[in-house]
Amino acid sequence: MSWSCSVVLDFDKECRISVDCESGFVCNEGFCEVGTGPPRVIVNANVSRNTTWTSDKIWVLDSLVTVLPSVTLTIEKGTTVLGNRGAALVAREGGVINAAGTRAAPIVFTSSKPVGQRQTGDWGGLAMLGKAPVNRPNATLRLITNEAEAKFGGPDKTWNCGTLRYVRIEFGGGRVEGEEALNGLSLAGCGSKTIIDHVHVHYGADDGIEIFGGTVNLQYVLVTRAQDDAIDIDLGWQGRAQYVAIQQDLAGDNAIEIDNLGEDPTLAPLTDFRISNFTIIGPGEMGVARGITVKAGGAGFFTHGIIMGSNVDAVDVFGVEAGARAMQDEVIVRDTMFFDIGPSGTDYFPVAGSEGEVDADGVGDDDGGFAEDEYFVAPGLNNKFGIDPGIAKAYDLTAPGWTPSGAAVSDIARPPADFEQTGVYHGAFPPNVDPWTEDWTDFPGG
Repeated sequence: MSWSCSVVLDFDKECRISVDCESGFVCNEGFCEVGTGPPRVIVNANVSRNTTWTSDKIWVLDSLVTVLPSVTLTIEKGTTVLGNRGAALVAREGGVINAAGTRAAPIVFTSSKPVGQRQTGDWGGLAMLGKAPVNRPNATLRLITNEAEAKFGGPDKTWNCGTLRYVRIEFGGGRVEGEEALNGLSLAGCGSKTIIDHVHVHYGADDGIEIFGGTVNLQYVLVTRAQDDAIDIDLGWQGRAQYVAIQQDLAGDNAIEIDNLGEDPTLAPLTDFRISNFTIIGPGEMGVARGITVKAGGAGFFTHGIIMGSNVDAVDVFGVEAGARAMQDEVIVRDTMFFDIGPSGTDYFPVAGSEGEVDADGVGDDDGGFAEDEYFVAPGLNNKFGIDPGIAKAYDLTAPGWTPSGAAVSDIARPPADFEQTGVYHGAFPPNVDPWTEDWTDFPGG
């Protein structure tokens, strides 16, 4: 006898893997059936030799598990990795994680709790450390107490931390072994040979993805319902990203937060990256979410985007150092659609002297005189305001829509030459076709 998985799954979804079913059931052709399920392997020791985690087993992280230097952990397509409270998976500097799933058989990192009882921060998350440049001397991942084991950063811009392809990371961001919290995915000093391609980070307790410097490039990245920032950029990231989608939770903060290191403008490399084809969907009428926040001397380039539903503002440059870089045309947001922003729906940028735009004395300008409401509306940037991109169910947290209407292709050139040239539209998804999130992503609430 079999039961529809709607009796054990949130939001009436069919099962894809056996972990979607309650204890004692397995997933068979979309239904939960009585059975013992795949064997579970408890992992509570570091990966000290080249190892493969196979898809015929469920791998359970029971502590902070590190992949040691010169060791490769390979994870087969379709594999499920569960995290217990206080557990995490970290590839140390020199260690490699190769997790190459497929659209039909993604690799899933998720909570070990039963479906319906999972929460943000149930486990730590996934981190990859490398030897690409960062601007913090002697940088370390704080949750690893031995500094020699926790270090990252170096001179190799091409450093390969491994591969994440068709990977989901859910319910992470918790404290590890009762100490420091991690993010869903942390990329620290990873270089340009690292592959981050079709990665979904969902419902984490801290940031969805945090990039600590390096030159890693990302494509087809989705972050949903992060409880802090969806993407946090720090320590001199110099990479590129294309096709980036974010849906914010009511508890979320910034969709993208850009930092450098303190407020020393001489630190090198400076945070200065490039992103094309991005979609930011805030929580709509409720919450306190911002779109893009640039602070502490950070900078970046954004093009071919959609920012909607951010109920505080769309872009805020915060701090004198960040304002100075913005006034030198080092903070660019261009060829982007802005819709339904701020309390009135048209409060796109902070205004000096208003709430959220104050200096150290509590009044007036907070960014050395940079005026977002003048700069980002300049005709040469080709930004568009008040045009609905036509994304159906944009604010639906359980089954979000991503695809815009034809309005998202009007009056827009090809992306810059260093990006894939097919993205001739606003946002992370081409209009009126099935989104690249189909078949491998999921949006469970517990």
